[in-house]
Amino acid sequence: MNMILFNKNQNWLIILLLFLIFDARSQIFTQAETMALTNYSKENSVFASDGKCIKVDKDATGTAQWAFSGPDGSYDIKVWYFDEKDGNSEFSVFVNGARVDFWKSSRQGSCSTVPAVCNLVSRTLLGVTIKKGWTISFQGTYSPPGEFARFDCIYFNAAPTISTPIAMPATINAGATTTLSVSAADDGGEQNLKYAWKKISGPGPVTFGKNGSNVSKTISATIPIAGTYVFVVKVSDRGFNYERPLRGIEPPKKTISSCVTVNVTTVNTPPKIAKPAFATSNPVVTTSTVISVLGTDDAGESNLTYTWDVLGTPVTPVQFGINATNAAKTTTISFAKAGTYPLHVVITDKGGLSIADTLILQVQQRARGIAIKPDYQRILINAQQQFVAIADSDQFGNSLLQQPNFVWSASSGGTIDTNGLFTAFNTIGGPFTINASAQTMIGTAKIAVCNDSFDAFATIPAASFSTMSGIVTEPCSEGGLDVSGIQDQDALVFYNVNFGIGGATVFCARIATGSNGGSIELRLDSANSPLLASCAVPQTGGWQTWADVLCNFPKVIGKHSLYIKFIGNKSIDLFNINTIHFTSISSIAAGDVSTFFLTSDNALWALGSNEYGQLGDGTTQNRTNPVHIMSGVKAMSSGISHSLFLKIDGTLWACGENLYGQLGDGTTTDRYTPVQVMSNVQSMRAGGEFSLMLKTDGTLWGCGDNEIGELGDNTTVSHLLPELIMSNVKTLAKGQSWHNLVVKTDGTLWTFGYNATGQVGDGTINDRYIPIQIMTDVKGIAGGWDHSLIVQTNGSLWASGLNSNGELGDNTDVTKLTPTQVLAGVKEVSAGCDYSFILKADSTVWGFGINDGGELGTGDTNIYYTPVKVDSGVQSIAVGQAHTLMLKEDGSLWGCGIGAFGDLGTGPITVNWLKPQPILLGR
Repeated sequence: MNMILFNKNQNWLIILLLFLIFDARSQIFTQAETMALTNYSKENSVFASDGKCIKVDKDATGTAQWAFSGPDGSYDIKVWYFDEKDGNSEFSVFVNGARVDFWKSSRQGSCSTVPAVCNLVSRTLLGVTIKKGWTISFQGTYSPPGEFARFDCIYFNAAPTISTPIAMPATINAGATTTLSVSAADDGGEQNLKYAWKKISGPGPVTFGKNGSNVSKTISATIPIAGTYVFVVKVSDRGFNYERPLRGIEPPKKTISSCVTVNVTTVNTPPKIAKPAFATSNPVVTTSTVISVLGTDDAGESNLTYTWDVLGTPVTPVQFGINATNAAKTTTISFAKAGTYPLHVVITDKGGLSIADTLILQVQQRARGIAIKPDYQRILINAQQQFVAIADSDQFGNSLLQQPNFVWSASSGGTIDTNGLFTAFNTIGGPFTINASAQTMIGTAKIAVCNDSFDAFATIPAASFSTMSGIVTEPCSEGGLDVSGIQDQDALVFYNVNFGIGGATVFCARIATGSNGGSIELRLDSANSPLLASCAVPQTGGWQTWADVLCNFPKVIGKHSLYIKFIGNKSIDLFNINTIHFTSISSIAAGDVSTFFLTSDNALWALGSNEYGQLGDGTTQNRTNPVHIMSGVKAMSSGISHSLFLKIDGTLWACGENLYGQLGDGTTTDRYTPVQVMSNVQSMRAGGEFSLMLKTDGTLWGCGDNEIGELGDNTTVSHLLPELIMSNVKTLAKGQSWHNLVVKTDGTLWTFGYNATGQVGDGTINDRYIPIQIMTDVKGIAGGWDHSLIVQTNGSLWASGLNSNGELGDNTDVTKLTPTQVLAGVKEVSAGCDYSFILKADSTVWGFGINDGGELGTGDTNIYYTPVKVDSGVQSIAVGQAHTLMLKEDGSLWGCGIGAFGDLGTGPITVNWLKPQPILLGR
């Protein structure tokens, strides 16, 4: 259809609503000049469709109309017209008297004032409903100064009509082909239509024949997978097909769709066995096993069900975990008795077809455990003990038809033959482990080899008591048997416990408790004899969570019967006890406000302040009772907030604060349990916030804070790892100071570090960043916070540094910048914060300096400017910030001074002891 263009100075409005003409030109088309015209005139133009167009009369409103003679329907309408220069004309389209479109000519500055191909344009109206006989009219209004409105032709395009698609056949087998077909009609002719088929639902792919063309109104569809499929066909016409002089075909403007359903079935075939039936374990030695089988099917494996049963009459009924489902392809079968079980499995598809498979299962008897009798025994050296092993009932609780063959072994202490007869060696020891093994099971028992008495210093199993009261035994998580069910007033007796001629002063027990604990009372030779010691048993966190507890007592020598009584809450079990042994305190050390000691079995114990983890027990909890830290230790040193421990094998371990790297582990992370730092170490010193390590080759190493020359490397740089300081070193000073004293192998004394009060002894108050030689013939040294004590080989005592509280002992309060001789006959020295101690060769202890907390042990709080005798019979001494420890020759531990954190063994009670008193550990 052509809409009219107007000449200059004419305005037109054309209302177009379409007139349908079916002709041989393949599309509904009408020529404008064939309409009934009012105020329009015809005009020749070689650019018009048939050489003619119409234009509105000047200063008028023109109408072109006709009666629609085509079929009822919805139409797209395209009007072609010549749009000239000013674009002032107005247009309206009426259908059956109703206006359905209105517009103004919009072209400006067109290329011509006469009808020409350059100003031929179109306007399209979509989806207009028209019925046969309705009047279609165009109205154009001339609006001076406007243009002539020239109108050429009109095209109509209606949607195709379509029949319901069909599939032949509508039901096919999987993999077959069906034919999809549909018929359609169109105002442009059926030959101009295109058909596009598409699957919109269905479980599998579809292969179509030729698609998207006119011939695809009938198309093949091949479908390999069974299921229900829905197809849709979309039919499209060619759109507007123009007559001369117009050219070309526009894309389709009208489409229509419809659906068809195809059911694809399959011919059912029986399932097949893809993986034969098998068991995870066969023969079965437990009470159940996993059984599996796998089938395949033309409808998919997921549609199969698996049903298991036992052929014939089973030994005893069995139970399947999952059965008669698809999931039962893997299921669990449980048994109640050993025997042979022929299994049968049926695999069934949805159509009821099936296949079967079989599996023979052998269920063997397997004992649940092995018991050895006796489970614990003490025998004399060179004696024999017969052990008997018995395999328990089988996995079902049934008696074994036959006992297995046992393989016997002994961990140590003697030999055991193939029949379980143990022959002890001629040395005492134990407890040792006896094993009887069969299949994958092991039974154990314990045996201790002894002479006619218990060795107090060896590990004594608590279960080896001679007599008992109200107590039972049970298997222990640490091996052997522990004594359990302990309640208030229960007791154990061990006859002939040999404490030897050296004697013991410390009792140790291996304890576990899930309650609040209690206490252990020790008596010798009679249940009614005086109390030797009472050991507190704290919580451990569980009935098999084991910890060591300790208490000390006056020295015991010789052979005695040991009576142990348990005290606690009368209504509950108190604790379990695994082993006991006796020992003695062998050495002592004092931290700032903490106490360390070693027992003769090289066990390290600690109590007191633990703010930085300096005790090494894995916590930062202050300890008012001794806690066992490590075994195999031979020396210890504790500074202000960190500690060093030297093991027998020469390895050095450290714990506590590590802000400056004083632990030497390469980090600044505080350590709550000891970490290994070095090896081949012979001694060490934990100073203020630094550490010194003397290796076995005589080289001295240091790490930690170095701000005032504490490491003697001529820098102020802290070190996170030990750095070499000097060689040929023999002795390191004791004490927690920030300066250092070392004695070389030639007896010369060298000092370095903090020197604000002359404690370095070089005649100045300048800090020393490298070691300087001070004296010769030196054998003993100690460093207080601000003073130094030196003992020469002849026993003379020398001192330097701060003296305001008499800590140098020279009967003055004058600070000394070089060492000053104090007295003679000195064996050992120790230096605290502002006080000093000396140990003479006659085992007497003398003190001098500040004393406001009773740290000198003189019975008062007076300052002493000369040494005053404190105690006698002492073998070693250790001092902290304000508390003093003395290990006496009889093995007893004494103390004085301030006990604010339990460091004097007084528990949570803060004390000031003005005179030395026995320290009661673990009470």
